[in-house]
Amino acid sequence: MHSYLFVGVDATARNRAMEKQLGELGVGPFDQVKPVSTEGRIGIAEIREFIRALSLSPQQSPMVAGVIEKADHLT
Repeated sequence: MHSYLFVGVDATARNRAMEKQLGELGVGPFDQVKPVSTEGRIGIAEIREFIRALSLSPQQSPMVAGVIEKADHLT
């Protein structure tokens, strides 16, 4: 298991760096799991679903990657 944290004011630069890293790891878009934000927040129910989705087998890549783009929405 690996963890990467991309920090910076420029969202475009962060997303580019994240996509580059995922590409280097061989993780395609179908194997990227993102929590669903409801009402501008990511609560425990969304995180439970996120964790469940991370436990599924990858479809096209060697691994599944979890991506939380707006960590400030975690409650």
